[in-house]
Amino acid sequence: MKYLILLITICWAISSQALTDWPAGPAPCNGTLQACVDGVSEGEVIRLNTNNLIFETITVFNQVSLVAGNGYQPQFGIGHGIEISAAANTERTIRIEGLTFNSGRISYHHFSGSVADVNLVIRHNQILNNNFESEAIRVINSSNNHVSLTIDYNHITYERSTSSSEPRGAINIRTGSASSTTLGTTDGRIYGNTLSAKGAASVGIGIFNYTDTTANLNIAGNEITGGADGGILIERPTGNGTSSVNIGNNAFYQLPDHSLNKGVRLNGLSGEIDADVVNNSMIGVYDGLYARESAGATVGVYFYNNLITRGGTPVNMNAGTQMTNDHNLFHANSFVDPDFVPGPAHITSNPLIMGLYNGRLRSDSPAIETGEGLALLTLGGTPLVDADGTNRFKKGNDSPGAQLIDIGAYEFGDVYFSHEASSGSSHISNLDHPNINGNSSLDDIHITSNYSPPGETGVYNNDHEGIYYSSGLWRIFNQGITDIAAGASFNVHQFGNITNTIEHTATDAASSSTLLDHSSLNNQPDRIVQVTQHWTGTYNPHPIGAFYFGTRWVINNFDLVNIPVGANFNIHSQPPSKSAWIHRVSAANKSGHITYLNNPLINGVACAELQVTQSGAEGVFNDAPIGVWFAGNSWTIYNQDISDMPENSAFYINVNPAQIAECTDLIFANGLD
Repeated sequence: MKYLILLITICWAISSQALTDWPAGPAPCNGTLQACVDGVSEGEVIRLNTNNLIFETITVFNQVSLVAGNGYQPQFGIGHGIEISAAANTERTIRIEGLTFNSGRISYHHFSGSVADVNLVIRHNQILNNNFESEAIRVINSSNNHVSLTIDYNHITYERSTSSSEPRGAINIRTGSASSTTLGTTDGRIYGNTLSAKGAASVGIGIFNYTDTTANLNIAGNEITGGADGGILIERPTGNGTSSVNIGNNAFYQLPDHSLNKGVRLNGLSGEIDADVVNNSMIGVYDGLYARESAGATVGVYFYNNLITRGGTPVNMNAGTQMTNDHNLFHANSFVDPDFVPGPAHITSNPLIMGLYNGRLRSDSPAIETGEGLALLTLGGTPLVDADGTNRFKKGNDSPGAQLIDIGAYEFGDVYFSHEASSGSSHISNLDHPNINGNSSLDDIHITSNYSPPGETGVYNNDHEGIYYSSGLWRIFNQGITDIAAGASFNVHQFGNITNTIEHTATDAASSSTLLDHSSLNNQPDRIVQVTQHWTGTYNPHPIGAFYFGTRWVINNFDLVNIPVGANFNIHSQPPSKSAWIHRVSAANKSGHITYLNNPLINGVACAELQVTQSGAEGVFNDAPIGVWFAGNSWTIYNQDISDMPENSAFYINVNPAQIAECTDLIFANGLD
């Protein structure tokens, strides 16, 4: 039997929300989606188990969730969307996840009659060619309660050409209104989204607070192209409330037609705006930071570690704006605002970025390790990842001492390359790369077998790989001592992060698992974990994986054979992000020994280099060596021994968008070489 269900006492997390399947669920969920929505109970989750177009605009008057079934990719037809309007009597979590909209939108309105809070999750959706001039995602809080947001990993193309003072944005968040007296609060995060905002009155992310309402939001790790009225716009038109925003690790780009756009715009017409603007990159942006307040209003800005180049005015502010700033890098911008006085560690050198649409740093950039690390503490609960979704702190050069932070939205330091075995007559294949040669102490190297990189013939490697160091070189080897076939290929990734890369040695001879104990992992069940066997004298020729148990992480042999004392492992971990996620196998996304992945970063990108580790998150062990394969137009994970891929097996996946940008020739596309 090629997989085993865990027979240990683990309390797996089970959602407290009731689940209903559509379109093959019990009546009324065996007809139209609208009938299903109307017929289910308050708080229910409807799983859309379909890949077909849905030609319905769903109007919802109770608090229900609509999510893609695992392995399905439901799409709404042109002009159709989801409109939820509800007065909450009980606190609920409402989810809109995994859906695609063609010229449609997602709208949620928390009515003024609400007496309870709501947790709103809008995640992993695509909204393409949006035709609602005001928004693609709209959230309105008209109540005196909290609306807590999790708006993550959405891909949006949006256009707004008609000038207006009304709330607007590809993501449009409004609390209160000019005519209301409500005291609601909107908090949470807008994280890891990819937005294109076209048109003369467009906004990427718009936050609007009226009267005495409150906003407490983390806006982090987003990549925003365009936004003539602001890539991020924070506005208080009326009242005496406070908008507190953390704006960190975001990248802003101009549109290819060179339309003028702004980066961060803080428009204080009334009340107070308090903004921490830290580690953002603004490339070709007309106004990097626009901060203005009217009489009686207050705008305060903490402005650190931002990279602004090849634009108009890096900071456009009036004399009344309260500004604290340092460790920013401005270069090749057209104008200077005399009201902005740079701090003593301000840099004006060429940042040496990859291009106008690739703000990542070159290896000799003066932005590397010249930021102020303590500035990140102002971002509160913002995940410590950069605009690529990779770990924020990396060791970007060979300078001694503690890790330092880079200026801008992208952290330099990861190394990635593809390796092809040549001999075919040995279980060992030598890695020869200048970044890792001669360094025996590395605990941050990881490998994944890649069946067929671009231009290569597919080759299986049906064994359990590991790495080891000898005579100045790192080497890949098969734990079972079988020969690595000539042409077998491997993705190799050296994670530049030090704090989140560790080495672990098993000490318990009587267990198939070994318990990890490290601050980067303990009490953090959401981590995305990569594990690679690192031989230091002990073989472990078995399929390995990881899962969270109690308060700790565990490495396990997935065939349940005891791990020998002395078996050694490299472990990397990070928060989930757009480039680090968990994949779960279902009947809808598997075929025999293969499971198909779905992520906009890698869909259709044959040259992407994935790192994959097996996960026991769903309680199922896949007892087989694995690899990745680009099949047709999709990336897959497959079992090397051709055994059936079990449903509910799971995998941790990391990709590096910088590697994808390089292999798809985006680096020098804008003449900055």
